[in-house]
Amino acid sequence: MDGLIAEQRRYLQGFKGNEKASARLFRESMEPKHVALSLAGDATMYPLLPGLIDEIHDRKMTSFLVTNGLRPDMLRKLLNHKPTQLYITVAAPDKETYLKTCRPLVADAWERLNESLKILQEFERRTVRLTLVKGVNMLNPEGYAGLLKDLDIDFVEVKAAMPVGYAQYRMAYESMPSHDEIRDFAKRICGASGFKIVDEKDNSRVVLMMREDFPGRKLNSVERVPC
Repeated sequence: MDGLIAEQRRYLQGFKGNEKASARLFRESMEPKHVALSLAGDATMYPLLPGLIDEIHDRKMTSFLVTNGLRPDMLRKLLNHKPTQLYITVAAPDKETYLKTCRPLVADAWERLNESLKILQEFERRTVRLTLVKGVNMLNPEGYAGLLKDLDIDFVEVKAAMPVGYAQYRMAYESMPSHDEIRDFAKRICGASGFKIVDEKDNSRVVLMMREDFPGRKLNSVERVPC
């Protein structure tokens, strides 16, 4: 954690002398409040993850963990080291589509994912993220609704997969859904699941769904709120 904070400060240091940069935002960036355990690989493969989350919270920082759900064993360990918010990515509405989309290296991947979705319900801030690609897994909204409707979770994010980073070599730009397409797909899921759209951000091509909104949906950006 010392190294991560030091690298952020080094990476952003040049903005201090930029007259167009906000001095207030620069000062805030030198004292990061949030840690996203995401993007490059799956953090649940890291054997020391429980201790890392504890260290994050000991520093009064928040932790956001994103996983594909293939390590339910690690999620059980995290029940005693809960991240501030846990996201599980669901990339398909059914097993057949899942195997075609994800091409998992383990034979029981679909079953592991569903086991992780059950464990997810034991965390505090619980999120399912649907990452959609046109012509691949952006189909059968009723199937997604069936996976979601009985889960006791707080948030569902419906978002477009984007050909950025390494993903640009795995998907065509034309396969990225527009925000309007994401919203329409989310509405169809809502109609069959009991969720409703409470927020959206069009330049990120993402829609947030909940059963009921609540005041604590947005974590206070000033206070540091560990679990």
